[in-house]
Amino acid sequence: MPTLGNEKRGSLDPMFQKQAGDGTPTWESGKLLLVSSPEQFDEIVETHRERLVVLMCKSHSCRPCKMFTRKYMSIAQRFPEVVCCELYGDETPETRKMMIRLQVKVTPTFRMYRQHESVNVVTGTNDKKLMRGILAQLFPAELVNHEAEIQDTLESDEELQAAAATAAAAASH
Repeated sequence: MPTLGNEKRGSLDPMFQKQAGDGTPTWESGKLLLVSSPEQFDEIVETHRERLVVLMCKSHSCRPCKMFTRKYMSIAQRFPEVVCCELYGDETPETRKMMIRLQVKVTPTFRMYRQHESVNVVTGTNDKKLMRGILAQLFPAELVNHEAEIQDTLESDEELQAAAATAAAAASH
């Protein structure tokens, strides 16, 4: 018989994190961690200080954020050594304060941390730009299995340079 109460239901989303018995999210390689408080995020950064931690700051009303979530999940799977998190800034007063503290001006904003330090910020929904930002923060030993991502990023840089050259040539005529 169905009940309507405060019982916790598991997510049907295979990319969603599991929770420990005490309700604390546990990170699984290639999955997203949902951040719901500053203390929780500080704990994630502390627990995974030797890894790159990427926090996607977004809101429930942000359409580009919703559309980009699948790509972000794909990036989490492509970079299993990276701890990928997401924060809904409009979820609670606490998460609103976090967005202000993190100086999030646009959504989505991706903040990257390593060893308690903010090391990079990427804004927008360009997956190649986000992958470039992640690759730039990985240590050489962490890059070993990412030849395809590196090649994709280089190809997109070449495409970008070619487009800029074409635009410059068109502007000079």
